[in-house]
Amino acid sequence: MNIQPVVLLACFIVGEFIKLVFKKLDKKWLPFVAGAFGAVLCPLLTGGFTAESIVSGLISGFASSGGYDALKAVIGKTKGIE
Repeated sequence: MNIQPVVLLACFIVGEFIKLVFKKLDKKWLPFVAGAFGAVLCPLLTGGFTAESIVSGLISGFASSGGYDALKAVIGKTKGIE
């Protein structure tokens, strides 16, 4: 199982879109939404709903939200961007 870059990017974009459109949504749910989206998208892109493709999509979705938080923390501390 490995992270799928296309799924990771798609989950990141969907997460940012959800934050933009649904401003009152509690942000604690975004990793779960990204994970679920990745778990569905990855099998569609890889050609089959296998346990490995579902888990790869789930991990890629979770990584998209975690990667964003890590990047925000690093950039925010060095440049004062929130």
